Amino acid sequence: MICHAQSMGNYAHDYLKAPHLVVHSIFKKGFNIINQDNRLIFIGTAENGLFPFGINIDEQTKKVVLDRIKVGQSVLLRNNCLYFNEVILNLNCNIIQFTKPEYYQLNFESDIKKIDFSHYETTDFKRRNIQLLMDDLKAAQDKGMLKYFIGRGNGLTPTGDDILVGMLLVHTIKPFISSTKLTYINTLLKEDCTTQVSKQFLQLAIEGIFSSRLTDLFDATNVAINIERLLNVGSSSGKDTAYGIFSAL
Repeated sequence: MICHAQSMGNYAHDYLKAPHLVVHSIFKKGFNIINQDNRLIFIGTAENGLFPFGINIDEQTKKVVLDRIKVGQSVLLRNNCLYFNEVILNLNCNIIQFTKPEYYQLNFESDIKKIDFSHYETTDFKRRNIQLLMDDLKAAQDKGMLKYFIGRGNGLTPTGDDILVGMLLVHTIKPFISSTKLTYINTLLKEDCTTQVSKQFLQLAIEGIFSSRLTDLFDATNVAINIERLLNVGSSSGKDTAYGIFSAL
Protein backbone atom coordinates (compact mmCIF):
# COMPACT_ATOMS: atom_id res chain seq x y z
CA MET A 1 0.00 0.00 0.00
CA ILE A 2 1.32 3.42 -0.99
CA CYS A 3 0.43 6.49 1.09
CA HIS A 4 1.46 10.09 0.61
CA ALA A 5 2.88 12.68 3.00
CA GLN A 6 1.19 16.10 2.99
CA SER A 7 4.08 18.31 4.10
CA MET A 8 7.48 18.07 5.75
CA GLY A 9 9.64 20.36 7.87
CA ASN A 10 13.10 21.06 6.48
CA TYR A 11 14.74 19.59 9.60
CA ALA A 12 12.90 16.30 9.06
CA HIS A 13 14.17 16.34 5.49
CA ASP A 14 17.75 16.76 6.76
CA TYR A 15 17.42 14.15 9.52
CA LEU A 16 16.26 11.54 7.01
CA LYS A 17 19.67 11.71 5.36
CA ALA A 18 21.26 9.85 8.29
CA PRO A 19 21.08 6.05 8.04
CA HIS A 20 19.59 3.41 10.34
CA LEU A 21 16.08 4.72 10.91
CA VAL A 22 14.10 2.99 13.66
CA VAL A 23 10.59 3.44 15.10
CA HIS A 24 11.25 5.19 18.43
CA SER A 25 7.82 5.80 20.00
CA ILE A 26 4.14 5.50 19.12
CA PHE A 27 1.21 7.53 20.42
CA LYS A 28 -2.28 8.73 19.51
CA LYS A 29 -1.46 11.46 17.00
CA GLY A 30 1.40 9.66 15.28
CA PHE A 31 4.85 8.22 15.93
CA ASN A 32 8.53 9.10 16.01
CA ILE A 33 11.37 7.51 14.12
CA ILE A 34 14.96 8.13 15.15
CA ASN A 35 18.19 8.13 13.16
CA GLN A 36 21.65 7.04 14.25
CA ASP A 37 22.43 10.61 15.36
CA ASN A 38 19.55 10.44 17.87
CA ARG A 39 17.49 12.92 15.87
CA LEU A 40 13.75 12.33 15.97
CA ILE A 41 11.35 12.68 13.06
CA PHE A 42 7.68 12.96 13.98
CA ILE A 43 5.18 11.48 11.52
CA GLY A 44 1.54 12.20 12.24
CA THR A 45 -1.52 14.36 11.79
CA ALA A 46 -1.58 18.14 11.92
CA GLU A 47 -3.70 18.83 15.04
CA ASN A 48 -0.63 20.40 16.67
CA GLY A 49 0.59 22.12 13.51
CA LEU A 50 3.83 21.20 11.78
CA PHE A 51 7.09 20.63 13.61
CA PRO A 52 10.47 21.55 12.07
CA PHE A 53 11.29 17.83 12.33
CA GLY A 54 7.78 16.69 11.38
CA ILE A 55 6.11 14.95 8.47
CA ASN A 56 2.36 15.52 8.33
CA ILE A 57 0.02 12.80 7.05
CA ASP A 58 -3.76 12.51 6.93
CA GLU A 59 -5.85 10.61 9.46
CA GLN A 60 -6.39 7.55 7.27
CA THR A 61 -2.68 7.22 6.48
CA LYS A 62 -1.88 7.50 10.18
CA LYS A 63 -4.27 4.66 11.02
CA VAL A 64 -2.87 2.45 8.28
CA VAL A 65 0.74 2.94 9.39
CA LEU A 66 0.07 2.70 13.14
CA ASP A 67 -1.63 -0.66 12.62
CA ARG A 68 1.52 -2.02 11.02
CA ILE A 69 4.45 -0.75 13.06
CA LYS A 70 6.03 -1.45 16.43
CA VAL A 71 8.73 0.22 18.53
CA GLY A 72 12.22 -0.89 17.53
CA GLN A 73 11.23 -1.73 13.98
CA SER A 74 13.70 -0.72 11.25
CA VAL A 75 12.51 1.74 8.63
CA LEU A 76 13.95 1.83 5.12
CA LEU A 77 14.35 5.04 3.12
CA ARG A 78 14.64 4.51 -0.62
CA ASN A 79 13.72 6.64 -3.64
CA ASN A 80 12.25 9.31 -1.36
CA CYS A 81 9.90 6.81 0.24
CA LEU A 82 9.76 5.35 3.74
CA TYR A 83 9.07 1.62 3.89
CA PHE A 84 7.14 0.25 6.89
CA ASN A 85 6.87 -3.42 5.92
CA GLU A 86 4.07 -3.49 3.33
CA VAL A 87 3.21 0.21 3.75
CA ILE A 88 5.13 2.78 1.70
CA LEU A 89 5.03 6.48 2.58
CA ASN A 90 5.84 8.63 -0.43
CA LEU A 91 7.69 11.78 0.67
CA ASN A 92 7.19 13.82 -2.50
CA CYS A 93 5.51 16.71 -0.72
CA ASN A 94 5.96 20.38 0.10
CA ILE A 95 9.02 21.02 2.31
CA ILE A 96 8.34 23.85 4.75
CA GLN A 97 11.35 25.98 5.64
CA PHE A 98 11.67 26.74 9.35
CA THR A 99 14.07 29.62 9.91
CA LYS A 100 14.97 31.93 12.77
CA PRO A 101 12.61 34.93 12.95
CA GLU A 102 14.70 38.07 12.61
CA TYR A 103 12.25 40.88 12.11
CA TYR A 104 9.05 39.89 13.88
CA GLN A 105 7.39 41.94 16.59
CA LEU A 106 5.57 40.63 19.64
CA ASN A 107 2.13 41.54 18.28
CA PHE A 108 0.55 38.92 20.53
CA GLU A 109 1.80 40.41 23.82
CA SER A 110 -1.48 42.00 24.95
CA ASP A 111 -3.49 38.87 24.07
CA ILE A 112 -1.13 36.54 25.93
CA LYS A 113 -1.44 38.73 29.02
CA LYS A 114 -5.22 38.18 29.04
CA ILE A 115 -4.84 34.44 29.69
CA ASP A 116 -5.47 33.19 33.21
CA PHE A 117 -2.35 31.38 34.45
CA SER A 118 -3.30 31.48 38.14
CA HIS A 119 -3.54 27.69 38.49
CA TYR A 120 0.27 27.46 38.21
CA GLU A 121 0.50 29.00 41.70
CA THR A 122 -0.35 25.60 43.22
CA THR A 123 2.39 23.85 41.24
CA ASP A 124 6.18 23.71 41.05
CA PHE A 125 5.90 26.47 38.45
CA LYS A 126 4.47 29.25 40.61
CA ARG A 127 5.49 32.85 39.94
CA ARG A 128 8.24 32.85 42.55
CA ASN A 129 10.01 29.93 40.88
CA ILE A 130 9.43 31.45 37.45
CA GLN A 131 11.11 34.67 38.60
CA LEU A 132 14.04 32.68 39.96
CA LEU A 133 14.37 30.98 36.57
CA MET A 134 14.28 34.33 34.77
CA ASP A 135 17.02 35.62 37.08
CA ASP A 136 19.06 32.49 36.38
CA LEU A 137 18.69 32.89 32.60
CA LYS A 138 19.97 36.45 32.73
CA ALA A 139 22.95 35.66 34.96
CA ALA A 140 26.33 34.41 33.81
CA GLN A 141 26.70 32.11 36.82
CA ASP A 142 24.55 29.04 37.51
CA LYS A 143 21.81 29.59 40.09
CA GLY A 144 20.44 26.05 39.85
CA MET A 145 17.01 26.83 38.41
CA LEU A 146 17.63 25.36 34.96
CA LYS A 147 18.33 21.97 36.51
CA TYR A 148 15.15 22.43 38.53
CA PHE A 149 12.98 23.20 35.49
CA ILE A 150 14.37 21.01 32.72
CA GLY A 151 12.60 17.65 32.76
CA ARG A 152 10.20 18.65 35.55
CA GLY A 153 6.67 17.46 34.82
CA ASN A 154 5.04 14.61 32.94
CA GLY A 155 4.55 13.60 29.33
CA LEU A 156 6.60 13.70 26.14
CA THR A 157 7.42 17.35 26.78
CA PRO A 158 7.44 18.06 30.54
CA THR A 159 5.92 21.33 31.74
CA GLY A 160 9.25 22.87 32.74
CA ASP A 161 10.62 22.30 29.24
CA ASP A 162 7.57 23.80 27.54
CA ILE A 163 7.84 26.89 29.74
CA LEU A 164 11.49 27.27 28.75
CA VAL A 165 10.61 26.95 25.05
CA GLY A 166 8.14 29.81 25.47
CA MET A 167 10.83 31.92 27.13
CA LEU A 168 13.25 31.12 24.31
CA LEU A 169 10.68 32.33 21.77
CA VAL A 170 10.61 35.75 23.46
CA HIS A 171 14.41 35.71 23.73
CA THR A 172 14.68 35.17 19.98
CA ILE A 173 12.84 38.45 19.37
CA LYS A 174 13.98 40.41 22.44
CA PRO A 175 17.23 38.81 23.71
CA PHE A 176 17.59 38.60 27.48
CA ILE A 177 19.27 35.23 28.13
CA SER A 178 23.04 35.36 28.69
CA SER A 179 25.19 33.63 26.09
CA THR A 180 26.87 31.54 28.78
CA LYS A 181 23.46 30.32 29.91
CA LEU A 182 22.46 29.28 26.39
CA THR A 183 25.67 27.25 26.22
CA TYR A 184 24.89 25.77 29.62
CA ILE A 185 21.42 24.68 28.50
CA ASN A 186 22.97 22.83 25.56
CA THR A 187 25.39 21.17 27.98
CA LEU A 188 22.54 20.05 30.24
CA LEU A 189 20.68 18.60 27.25
CA LYS A 190 23.56 16.19 26.65
CA GLU A 191 22.73 14.60 30.00
CA ASP A 192 19.84 12.29 30.88
CA CYS A 193 17.74 15.25 32.03
CA THR A 194 14.50 14.98 30.06
CA THR A 195 12.81 13.18 27.16
CA GLN A 196 14.43 12.92 23.74
CA VAL A 197 11.46 14.76 22.21
CA SER A 198 11.83 17.63 24.66
CA LYS A 199 15.58 17.83 24.12
CA GLN A 200 15.01 18.29 20.41
CA PHE A 201 12.45 21.07 20.86
CA LEU A 202 14.79 22.86 23.28
CA GLN A 203 17.87 22.48 21.08
CA LEU A 204 16.00 23.96 18.13
CA ALA A 205 14.51 26.73 20.29
CA ILE A 206 18.02 27.80 21.30
CA GLU A 207 18.73 28.19 17.57
CA GLY A 208 15.53 30.24 17.19
CA ILE A 209 13.59 27.46 15.44
CA PHE A 210 10.01 26.75 16.56
CA SER A 211 6.93 24.77 15.51
CA SER A 212 4.25 26.37 13.33
CA ARG A 213 1.88 26.86 16.29
CA LEU A 214 4.47 29.29 17.71
CA THR A 215 5.59 30.98 14.50
CA ASP A 216 1.92 31.52 13.59
CA LEU A 217 1.69 33.87 16.58
CA PHE A 218 3.60 36.46 14.55
CA ASP A 219 0.69 36.71 12.10
CA ALA A 220 -0.84 39.98 13.31
CA THR A 221 -4.08 39.36 11.38
CA ASN A 222 -5.05 36.22 13.32
CA VAL A 223 -3.54 36.63 16.78
CA ALA A 224 -6.56 35.49 18.82
CA ILE A 225 -7.18 32.43 16.64
CA ASN A 226 -3.52 31.41 16.69
CA ILE A 227 -3.27 31.79 20.47
CA GLU A 228 -6.32 29.55 20.84
CA ARG A 229 -4.69 26.96 18.57
CA LEU A 230 -1.53 27.10 20.66
CA LEU A 231 -3.48 26.61 23.89
CA ASN A 232 -5.07 23.47 22.42
CA VAL A 233 -1.73 21.77 21.70
CA GLY A 234 -1.45 18.56 23.72
CA SER A 235 -3.05 18.08 27.12
CA SER A 236 -1.22 21.08 28.60
CA SER A 237 1.86 21.62 26.43
CA GLY A 238 0.47 24.60 24.54
CA LYS A 239 -0.65 26.42 27.68
CA ASP A 240 2.66 25.65 29.39
CA THR A 241 4.47 27.22 26.44
CA ALA A 242 2.14 30.23 26.53
CA TYR A 243 2.91 30.58 30.25
CA GLY A 244 6.61 30.70 29.39
CA ILE A 245 5.96 33.41 26.80
CA PHE A 246 3.86 35.39 29.30
CA SER A 247 6.53 35.08 31.98
CA ALA A 248 9.29 36.39 29.69
CA LEU A 249 7.38 39.41 28.39
